[in-house]
Amino acid sequence: MSSESFAALDPAAQAAVRSAQLARKQARQQQKQARLQAKLQAKQQEAPAASEYRSCISKDEYFEAGRGGLFRDPSLPPTAESLALLLRALEAGDEQARRLGLCAYFQFGSGARAEQEAVWDATFNARLAWEGFFTITTSRGAGGRTEPLPELQPFYGVLLWPNFEASRHVRRALARLCSERRGLALSNCADPERTWQHIERYHRAMHDSNWLTRRYFEMMQAASDDPSINFTLHCIELAAEAAEGGAADGATPPSLDAGGHARLTGLSGRADLNGGEARLLHFAPEAGRWAVEMDGSREAVRVKEANLVALPPPPPPLAGEIGFSVGRVYTSLSGWTGERTADSIGTAQLVLLGRWLQRRGYAFWSLGHCYSPEMEYKRKLGHRIYPRADFRALLRRHRGPFELGGDGDGGGSGGAEREAAFEPLRRGERCPESQLL
Repeated sequence: MSSESFAALDPAAQAAVRSAQLARKQARQQQKQARLQAKLQAKQQEAPAASEYRSCISKDEYFEAGRGGLFRDPSLPPTAESLALLLRALEAGDEQARRLGLCAYFQFGSGARAEQEAVWDATFNARLAWEGFFTITTSRGAGGRTEPLPELQPFYGVLLWPNFEASRHVRRALARLCSERRGLALSNCADPERTWQHIERYHRAMHDSNWLTRRYFEMMQAASDDPSINFTLHCIELAAEAAEGGAADGATPPSLDAGGHARLTGLSGRADLNGGEARLLHFAPEAGRWAVEMDGSREAVRVKEANLVALPPPPPPLAGEIGFSVGRVYTSLSGWTGERTADSIGTAQLVLLGRWLQRRGYAFWSLGHCYSPEMEYKRKLGHRIYPRADFRALLRRHRGPFELGGDGDGGGSGGAEREAAFEPLRRGERCPESQLL
């Protein structure tokens, strides 16, 4: 129907036309979903030998394996001792272990006021991650409060590098990036607050909620800042590389402003910092120096204005995610991407991040929830479906110890147990696309 003839209809007729159009659209979507579900079921029937792991699992099968739902014992406070007791019960091999094994969520504490705060303890939640829990949040806590919801998933999406490199989807994406040379760069913790704000806005717009709440994010930051435990927060962003040489012709040259960035130069007492970049914190007129925080190390120093070269603001990020690592295992938590375009920025961020993690020596990438068709992109990356017990066994081989003895090893790989090829992602680290292709 042409726009002119539609406009000539009375309101009731227009509403009927719109209703019919919507019904046809929904029918097409349902047919598409049914075709994809049939393909998934066919793949499951053609599953590989028992010694291998499949790449597809349906949503029904995934949630059926965790049909026990939530387990919460008021006598188990949120402590390392309670967690150890729960894990022993899960692994006992008896009838109680079988029933517990059908649960997916495990909450601690009785809801008493003191425990409402204890469930947010950064060290306790880092230990949950170290044991393989994928914690989100729930607003159904005591008194309707938001609180952590630790989950031991029935199945995990595990991305091993041979499967990643063998994926046709990944190969095509990398080939496209090689041919186009978009001048992209990945960064880690360049601006953690900015990364969280992007995730907050994206999920509020898309889903009206964001389970990775402000308090959850601050809890992870506190755990990551503790050098004595094996947990590191990562805030990944993908952006166009900043142009070299300062301001473009006719543009205002960058200035030294709080919150901006500058390169250090001409230092004599701390010549090791020359060439490094730092974030400008504030200017102290009485000392005639800027307080700055070095990118990467977060070391705070005071520098004369003459020893700072203002840098232009970096291009805004195009996509990103928040994740964490324990030892040589990286886990994605939640991500965001800008408006979907033919440039496939979201895909570019994922495949470049995979390359980055692989080349830094991470053993594998945990992608978390893994059912299709909702999370079909994880299958395209090459993930394999690991049952809970197999995932935790794989995690134990690569996570290192939980307590690091206060040696300041933020990578959490266990000191002497670290493999020579493993160099964990560092705060403020940046990697151009050209180094990953």
